[in-house]
Amino acid sequence: MKNYYSVIIYEENNNFISNDIYDLFIEVYNLFEGKFYFRKSSINGKNTISFNGIDCYHQASCLKKCIEKLYIAKVTETEKSGTLNCQLTKDTRHDFFKNDFYFELYRRTSVKFDKCLNMYYFNDFISYKDIVNTLYEIYRKYDFNDNLSISHWSHFWGFFANLNSKQQKEIYKYLETNPVRLIKNNMLSDCFDVLLSEIDNLLQEDQNFNFYSPRNKEEIFNQKQFSSKLHKDTHKEAIPRDKELLRNKYLITNAWFLNILYEKLILCDISIFDKFKINYYIAKTHKKYDIDKSVCSLISNGKEKIIEKR
Repeated sequence: MKNYYSVIIYEENNNFISNDIYDLFIEVYNLFEGKFYFRKSSINGKNTISFNGIDCYHQASCLKKCIEKLYIAKVTETEKSGTLNCQLTKDTRHDFFKNDFYFELYRRTSVKFDKCLNMYYFNDFISYKDIVNTLYEIYRKYDFNDNLSISHWSHFWGFFANLNSKQQKEIYKYLETNPVRLIKNNMLSDCFDVLLSEIDNLLQEDQNFNFYSPRNKEEIFNQKQFSSKLHKDTHKEAIPRDKELLRNKYLITNAWFLNILYEKLILCDISIFDKFKINYYIAKTHKKYDIDKSVCSLISNGKEKIIEKR
């Protein structure tokens, strides 16, 4: 497998990325646009920004030196005290994808997301409502195919079903009384369309590629990565039983798309709760299943039951 590299940065004396670091990120992005994708995470309690998927060690080393030089200039200019920790490592996401082809698809798509969203990173210029509108416009192009919105259904249900009764009532009241006003927004439409085309080609070229790729069903079950009983039953019965669903291009594309989107929402300072709000409002577009009636049923009797629309 090919080697890919990451440059990970954080300030030693800061638990949070400062505005100075954000300014530095903009300068680095403009110099190296398209050469990496962004992630934000936590290492030993420190919030980090990482520049990932760099396919050349020399280029990764140049990027690291550039960041360190810009940081020193920024510290001198602002007369602030600070120490930058800047590490060059292997890109650990590469190992997750198991082969270069799958990783390159993820990398290309993540780079496209950065191009569309980088102006919203580390600020409050975008909200979860903008993301709802973006997804709504994308799915409308495909006639609100249920294989697109079912992931949102599943993600919201996994979150909501694990709340206690009081929390369920309070959160559902909030969602019910704070509707999202739909405004046309095509911000990520091209990202989705290109990914759909690439997934479609991959399904034709690779007969082993399916909904669970790059992992397999056995790995998912062994790790018990299920958010609710219904989530487990779906993966245990519905998807394996339906071979067309297992290799459905809409279902697979949306899974890859949302996994990358969720990584970028962190960079946009959109909270985990906001993510579940997005899931709820998009789940309402599902043609077969009624999220509101299903939620009300769960609140009233405590049992998970998916209710169909009439």
